[in-house]
Amino acid sequence: MIDWRGIVNNAVSVLVAAVFVGAAAIVWTKVTTIDDTVDNHTAKLRANQDSLIGTQSELKASQTALTDNILELHAKIEQLNNQIISLQDVLREIQQTKTTKVRIPANKPLILPQYKLDDARIRQQKEAEEERIRMRIQSLKPDYKPQYQEQFQRQIQLEKR
Repeated sequence: MIDWRGIVNNAVSVLVAAVFVGAAAIVWTKVTTIDDTVDNHTAKLRANQDSLIGTQSELKASQTALTDNILELHAKIEQLNNQIISLQDVLREIQQTKTTKVRIPANKPLILPQYKLDDARIRQQKEAEEERIRMRIQSLKPDYKPQYQEQFQRQIQLEKR
């Protein structure tokens, strides 16, 4: 006779074992997939961290440069404030003394960069002044020309030295 009970027990045991093995395989696959996902995300986080460190160093360098620029601007503002104070002092002195001759304080000099002249500008101004004097001499009456011409020639000689 066939032992149906043994066959069914064996079949059920095999079925239960197969379910446990299948479940274990599914769990193992999910665990390894999750592990790979965690590794990928960790690598991305490290890349972002490296990028942020580079950005942070760039921001620090920019902040240092901006701080230096702000300090320079504060120095220029202070210089301009001193010039304004100096001009106010000069104007006050003019009003008090009712004269156009004033003394500009040495500790608060007037610095006007647009009037700083280089050699080429100085030469141009001298040439323009010479031309203006020549034109003035030519416009004078004939009897005054020699006198002014001598004075003009002396002035030119002095300037050339």
